[in-house]
Amino acid sequence: MRTGQEYLESLRDGRRLYVGGELIEDVTTHPKTRGYAEQIARYYDLHLEPEHQDALTFVDDDGNRQSMHWFLPRSKEDVQRRRLYHEFWFRHFKGGIFTRPPAGMNVVMYAQADDPEPWAENSVFKGPHRDLSGNIEAQWARVTRDDVAISPMFLDVQYDRGRDDAMGETPMLAIQEENDEGIVVRGWKAIGTTIPFVNELLIGNLWRPGQTPEQTINALVPVNTPGVSIVARESRATPDADPYDRPLSTIGDELDGMVYFDDVLITCTSGMVEMIVRRPSERNDSISPTPGTCTRSRSSNAGSVAGWPSRTTRAGRTYSSSRSSSDHVTT
Repeated sequence: MRTGQEYLESLRDGRRLYVGGELIEDVTTHPKTRGYAEQIARYYDLHLEPEHQDALTFVDDDGNRQSMHWFLPRSKEDVQRRRLYHEFWFRHFKGGIFTRPPAGMNVVMYAQADDPEPWAENSVFKGPHRDLSGNIEAQWARVTRDDVAISPMFLDVQYDRGRDDAMGETPMLAIQEENDEGIVVRGWKAIGTTIPFVNELLIGNLWRPGQTPEQTINALVPVNTPGVSIVARESRATPDADPYDRPLSTIGDELDGMVYFDDVLITCTSGMVEMIVRRPSERNDSISPTPGTCTRSRSSNAGSVAGWPSRTTRAGRTYSSSRSSSDHVTT
């Protein structure tokens, strides 16, 4: 389990973030973002305090103690235990849940980790087949081990719902190229919550009529990937207000927003990822019941579907990586 300080350090990774149009150099110190980052750091530290061990942690099958935000319920008793975990946070954050901490965001990966086989089976590339089986299991082991903060982004930009072909004309995220390394993607994902304060984005789709195979992408992408820009709304944090009048906004704002991918390379090589799912457009069953997921490592500066590259590229450009092995993050 990570400490609060380790979490704060992980946010100082060169990410490109705009809040209300202002470029934020360091989310841990800027007045618009500092409060929320500090609250989540405190969230991580509370898991390490002995008096909260029974409520906030569990011992996994390998004998390792982990945060309850990675606890996958298998029984009625397990669900009750998860409820007690959330009740702790309801009480801690002034009588209500404080926006969306990892307790409410990491769980989105449960659907993949619980039954990974269909995701690999439904993974389809335009080019040669790439076997991505085993990647979800590997990524689940990694993100739980490194206690990575994740935020899902499954919503896409609005479009004319009166036409079946309108969605293909939107600027939503789409594959621009398939190459030997993986896929190059460009476009918007909207909308995500707490995205300025996480390590990786779990992107996916809620399939809608007219969605093209190129727009059907599932991937785990570190927020500091070159070409990724987070565009958040204006902050509603009021750090200088009276906590009696503003009990939540005085401690921070979750900052939901959109993310633009500018020719970002997501690599698919030696099994570092989960999967990409694309259904051929000529099929009638273009809805993938269990879309795949492509993931990537924070040890590099690019999205990746496999391997642990020592350096990464974005659309042919080379970027050196300063990430250490302890900095790996993926789903």
